[in-house]
Amino acid sequence: MAASGGFYLTQDDNDYKQFILWLILLPEAPSGIYIIFPGGNFYREMIKRITPDKWKHFFVGILMGAVLQVAGELVFPGRLLSATLMTLAVVVAVSYGFELLSLITGRGHYDIMDAVASIIGGITGMLLGGGIYHWVYLS
Repeated sequence: MAASGGFYLTQDDNDYKQFILWLILLPEAPSGIYIIFPGGNFYREMIKRITPDKWKHFFVGILMGAVLQVAGELVFPGRLLSATLMTLAVVVAVSYGFELLSLITGRGHYDIMDAVASIIGGITGMLLGGGIYHWVYLS
């Protein structure tokens, strides 16, 4: 199971206790931990299955999260947790609000996964916006 410079787990291995003990008792940090599953194209195929519409919502969410995170940190200077929680609340409200508006008015297509894609993109954008804000203004 152990290999030079790393530890290999396959889908057939059920010996996770040995893996955890190996990590705890290892005198030096491993150079890599590799998890190998049969059918190595699983994640590539999973990403291909995400429709272009969801990708648009994801990228719009990134922009929305970044702008709102910077605005939140300008509104709540020095209070990162408050700015982040308020930004997350606005991202969730806007993302789900547009889907709810589509459902109520009948215009557009109601799909909750669009809101999920926007929220995931919004969280990614919050990380990027907060990182850029701290790098530019607080460094």
